[in-house]
Amino acid sequence: MKKTYIVSAVFLMASTVFAQSDQLQKIEPESIIRAELNAGEIHKFQVELKSGQYILIAVRQIGIDLVVKVNDPNGELVSEIDSPTGDKGAELVELVPKLTGIYELQLSSLQKDSAKGEYEIKILKSRTPKEQNEYIRAKIARRESGFAIENVRVFDGESVHENTTVLFENGKITAIGSDIDIPEKAELISGEGRTLLPGLIESHSHIATSRALEQALAFGVTTAMGMHEDPVAVSKLKSEQREGKAFGRADIFSSGNLVTAPKGHGTEYGRDIPTIERAEDAQKVVDERIAEGSDYIKIVYQPCKGCMPSIDYETLEALIEAAHKRDKLAIVHIHPLEYAEDAVRAGADGLAHMIADHVPDSAFIEQMSQRNTFVIVTLGVTYCIGGRAGSEALATDDRVAPYLDASAAEWLAITNPNAKPGGWFDPDTVKISLKLLHDKGIRLLAGSDPPNRGTAFGISIHREMDILVEAGLSPLEALKSATSLPASVFGLTDRGRIDVGLRADLLLVDGDPTTDIDKTRNIVAIWKEGQMFDRDFYREKKELVKE
Repeated sequence: MKKTYIVSAVFLMASTVFAQSDQLQKIEPESIIRAELNAGEIHKFQVELKSGQYILIAVRQIGIDLVVKVNDPNGELVSEIDSPTGDKGAELVELVPKLTGIYELQLSSLQKDSAKGEYEIKILKSRTPKEQNEYIRAKIARRESGFAIENVRVFDGESVHENTTVLFENGKITAIGSDIDIPEKAELISGEGRTLLPGLIESHSHIATSRALEQALAFGVTTAMGMHEDPVAVSKLKSEQREGKAFGRADIFSSGNLVTAPKGHGTEYGRDIPTIERAEDAQKVVDERIAEGSDYIKIVYQPCKGCMPSIDYETLEALIEAAHKRDKLAIVHIHPLEYAEDAVRAGADGLAHMIADHVPDSAFIEQMSQRNTFVIVTLGVTYCIGGRAGSEALATDDRVAPYLDASAAEWLAITNPNAKPGGWFDPDTVKISLKLLHDKGIRLLAGSDPPNRGTAFGISIHREMDILVEAGLSPLEALKSATSLPASVFGLTDRGRIDVGLRADLLLVDGDPTTDIDKTRNIVAIWKEGQMFDRDFYREKKELVKE
């Protein structure tokens, strides 16, 4: 009964051609429906799906922020898509159902005032049951038959091997070497002039929708670590992962709800979340997060004057101890250096965000080294807030642009025009601090913090590696920060490296990113658990909504 859907955004001009009706209206394959929608109204439509059929529907919006809900033939809500993009958006609903019959689309507005806007509904693409069956069967057959990438440069997560062949079947890497037996049924792919990388791991995101996870995979991110998501949404995604229904998107692991003070950071996003006021409640709060499915515990600590409310040091220490009692990592959201020092002293396993206001001294870096503290760097968003441009170039890169929708491209171009040197988010301080931490052996994990300003799902991890190299790390070390290092930190023993027996989460690129990190964007092919991601169809969907 579960199905996937995609949300993206485009520009569109629509006009009103019929009046609002309380009657359910059917969406026909060749029809275009246009209407006005006032705040507080709900418009309902039906679409019929036959057994095995595939349908792609665009719901374009003008001057209003839409909510699109999809109910299956039994009346069960199967997707709810909120996209506050106003004039710059559309919802793209992709249904691949096992349950056939009449599906209902409900359109309403996020606005609560008297605002009104327009929308257009159109079926962009459909496959007959026969066409869809052939499409799925072909993907499964290729995965089962396997792939052999011949004479390719391999970065295995730690080191580089030239002129190597990698064989993988049924989702696992089965052989690696310069002279291996290749089954006749395996699909041969030339690796000449190319590099095979482990699938990338995004170590800091807020990514609890199929759409965002699909976009991440389109840029080679096969695993995303969430740092504050709705645990109910994450639970559904994880269930589909376990059931083998997530080949077309990145895997997700998540902290679920972060741990914060009442009205503290994390409470401002319109979703009610539990909070903590007293240190003595720490174990109870951590146990509740784990019961919800948290893979690790994220804690917000920034008790600065004039900031949002924060937990105190005693509560921070108690929460970290409680997480460790349950064998969970404790990752602390910090910004100023003084709060990073508190977090490390309290026993944090990792820091979420790079220190960007002051360069840490040698004594603190030594303490981090002794305690084996890691840092998730989130450099692109720091550059954005600090007024340093850079991410906007991604949106105009020919290797990237066809796979981005209009809103993502615009979001990447954002910088802070009012930024001043020496603030909490100073790019120059970040670059100096990065090199000092790296030289002392502190583990730096690439995490881009999408969908914050200056970021987009998937592609921004490539920008993180760029900045690491700009700061003085080698391209090889930057690649480790997005592959083997996060796999080791988060205990993901089946991925992050290329080795026999591990998952075939792989990224094939033209050129040599081990010497030129820019080459990670030269994507040739992506595999998630041995199934090749249909990047051509992903691009086609983006082009359809731009027409």
